[in-house]
Amino acid sequence: MPPLARPKCQFNRVSCRLMRLPLRAAANSRHLCLVNRAIPPGNQPKTPNNPMKANLLRRAGLLMLLAVAATLSSCKKNTEVEPQGDLSDRIAGQYTFSSLTLGGKVYPAAESNIKGSVAVTRATASTVDMNFNITLKSNGAEFITGLAEDVELTDLGGGQVQLRASGETQPLGKGGNNKLELNSVDEDGTPFTLTLTK
Repeated sequence: MPPLARPKCQFNRVSCRLMRLPLRAAANSRHLCLVNRAIPPGNQPKTPNNPMKANLLRRAGLLMLLAVAATLSSCKKNTEVEPQGDLSDRIAGQYTFSSLTLGGKVYPAAESNIKGSVAVTRATASTVDMNFNITLKSNGAEFITGLAEDVELTDLGGGQVQLRASGETQPLGKGGNNKLELNSVDEDGTPFTLTLTK
């Protein structure tokens, strides 16, 4: 019987200088060795069992998680309405009646006897003209109609503007963010609010 041939071996060497560890720490570590170790060619690991590489991969994974968390936390929706232009530009436009508030109860346009619109046009930077065309559904009678000129505007913040008819002490209502709220009283002295939207 022929003598057994010694298998060809490759050596895997760990250098303590590259690891920057004292010689004693490397000798006591169970992951490191100071001597050449023979590994048969078929049993070679695909990646060496290197604690520095594992630590580096762990740190890289943590950094990726932090980057993803920072990206997700910075993506919040901006819900604030930024005021644009002067006060009259904020509310200028055509508004359609959408609801009536009377006695603390809100009645949508479909459930009320009111229909119509208000056209708001810019007069100056702080005044508007309002053309009212609000009628009753049942008989077409006028409810609020006519032109209110030089309605004074005051900034309330948050994109809202207060409306005050010239010479009046009580505000007419407020507008902004594509909505008008107009306050008035009926013939019995009961206050109500008309809400109109663009």
